[in-house]
Amino acid sequence: MWGKGCAALVGLTAVLGFGWVSAQETGGGYYGGASYVLKAGDFVNWPSGHGWYFRIASTSSNPLKVTTTNSSGKAIYAQAPSGGYAVYASGRMAAKSLKYTTPRTHHLIVGSAAFDTVSDSLAYSKSELSSGGAWFTTAGDHFFVAAINLPDGAVITGLTGHFYDASTATLNAQLFREPVDGNYQVLATAASSGSPGYTSTTTTAIANPVVDNQNYAYEVDAWSTGWDGTSSLRIKAIEVTYTINEAP
Repeated sequence: MWGKGCAALVGLTAVLGFGWVSAQETGGGYYGGASYVLKAGDFVNWPSGHGWYFRIASTSSNPLKVTTTNSSGKAIYAQAPSGGYAVYASGRMAAKSLKYTTPRTHHLIVGSAAFDTVSDSLAYSKSELSSGGAWFTTAGDHFFVAAINLPDGAVITGLTGHFYDASTATLNAQLFREPVDGNYQVLATAASSGSPGYTSTTTTAIANPVVDNQNYAYEVDAWSTGWDGTSSLRIKAIEVTYTINEAP
């Protein structure tokens, strides 16, 4: 049965039930209560509301099933203007994977409160309630370390060190990975510029940028050979930028 406001569609077939009833006056292009066959070339376009609106009451586990026989094709292809939703679900969604058409950029930032030392005998300080940052109150060659978690398969694109530097020494923000059967490997280093005050330095030179969580553990550290025991040299944060092609 075709109702008020229906447009002609080539190849649209009602298989069961009452077919298709237009509900354009309530915001929907087509209100479907039946199974159907929609052949290639069929087209529905309404200037507002829903192109297709389904309200299916069924005890079937797959009341609406769309398949494609093309191994590289798309069973459903949805587009929306900027700010709109190509697909919107008010209930749960299940998918084997959710891939992005273009890589998404994400940032992981480790603040000074997360850093620890590798030796309990080293004295250090963290200014968490005022100017911030962490530094060693014992002068010499020392480093802070913090473990990080990155999505498996992510591509690391940048490392940024956020420092307070009023010292003649250099403070290095470093990204490491530790293999389960070998020695630590340095993946990237971003050094403080030596300019007094708060400063940030970024490097995009990343060795082995693809994250492999099966064989490596990842961490960042803040290392200097010239800690002078004062707050003139502080690590504020270390930031890792990465992209992913699939939702984690």
